[in-house]
Amino acid sequence: AFVVLEQHDLASVESVRALFDLAFAALAKRRIGADRLPFARDLLQHLAAALYRRDPPGLGRIDVTLAESELFDLVMAYGREHQWMGLPSVEDLLVLVRKSGVLVGDAERLAFVHRSFFEYFLALELAHALAADDYDLLSGQPLSQNVLSFLDSFQLDRPLLAALDSTRGRSFEEVRYR
Repeated sequence: AFVVLEQHDLASVESVRALFDLAFAALAKRRIGADRLPFARDLLQHLAAALYRRDPPGLGRIDVTLAESELFDLVMAYGREHQWMGLPSVEDLLVLVRKSGVLVGDAERLAFVHRSFFEYFLALELAHALAADDYDLLSGQPLSQNVLSFLDSFQLDRPLLAALDSTRGRSFEEVRYR
């Protein structure tokens, strides 16, 4: 992805999130096409959120790997959540995610190519949820500093971001009402 970025003027990139937006778009467009990029981005956000929810609070580190069967189940859940309206088939969604360049692995296990991509997609999903006053996703693991940095580039409520940043090793639920 970063080889593709060499074609762009990186001095014009305003934030780390913008850099990841550019990297993902450049990588995925070459692999799956620009018209399928929104589906892949949305599905990868859903996948990151599911991995974040999967591990119990207090574990300390989120496992960003998943079995092929888990990916299939997550794609099916994503389709049901969207009532399959305007979505490609299950097989096409699986191909999109696998070919996006963000997941790597073999026929049995997949993982985000780098933890920072997991954190980027989790931050995108969190930003959408928080903008809609949905705090359910925040009841999981404490957020990493990278996720908080990505979130900082969104126009979110400053007191909310300060509360998220104050979690430092505790879940958001532990500090939310203090």
